[in-house]
Amino acid sequence: MRFELKKEDIIFYKFDLRRFRKEMCEGFGLVSQTGDVDLYERNIPWGTWEPEKGARFPVSFFLGWHGRAFSDRLAEVALNREAAGEMIITSNRRYWDEDALALAQKHRLLLVPLDEIIQVEDGKFLPTPEWNEYLTAFCKMVEMDLPSKLGGAPKADPFEFRRKGQMWMVRFDGKEIFLRDGVGPQHISVLLSQPNRSIYAVDLQMLASKQDPETRPMRFRQGRFRGNRDGSRLCLAFRGKTQTGQSAPILNRGGGPR
Repeated sequence: MRFELKKEDIIFYKFDLRRFRKEMCEGFGLVSQTGDVDLYERNIPWGTWEPEKGARFPVSFFLGWHGRAFSDRLAEVALNREAAGEMIITSNRRYWDEDALALAQKHRLLLVPLDEIIQVEDGKFLPTPEWNEYLTAFCKMVEMDLPSKLGGAPKADPFEFRRKGQMWMVRFDGKEIFLRDGVGPQHISVLLSQPNRSIYAVDLQMLASKQDPETRPMRFRQGRFRGNRDGSRLCLAFRGKTQTGQSAPILNRGGGPR
């Protein structure tokens, strides 16, 4: 079956890179680059990080570079750079191969994945706690003392479970592990977002897949899960019976499985 598209059926979206750059720099404590953004340029000058007087480090945004072209572009940046170091923001870690990482380390280029350092709160782009970690690594790389105030990001919560790109980050007592995305982490995320609340098993599955539970048939209202905290472990209740499952070692206080 074919459908004829009309002019009103086609919608064009334009991403305002200049506005994004300005608002991100404001939230991250960077001095934004002025002027228009060349939409055909994939190495975009983002601004500078100026932690103290006399210290000025360029920050660039790499858009769309991958494979060998990514490493070649890093080498070109290193040859033309005048500062002691530079931060290169990429959309994620996907094309960080061994050659690119070795080249970046050799020429004092710090690669920073955008999907790990940015979050949106109240319509504003703000840094995650990982941003300060990257700034700390940058200071060490250029052999500069840590400034008294870094990028303004909040201190990392010692207990946290959230998604980071294609992975899920679990932080317990300051220790971190990463889990691949899947049904399990998605269900845990839903349960932890609604503590002490009974959830039908079918609703849990629908919420994890971004569906509205109100659309599910009434006959499926049988099993229930309840997210709760029992000491430091996650409790699940199914059909009225509570079972405390064994957690990964990092999720238990004291350092060992219970």
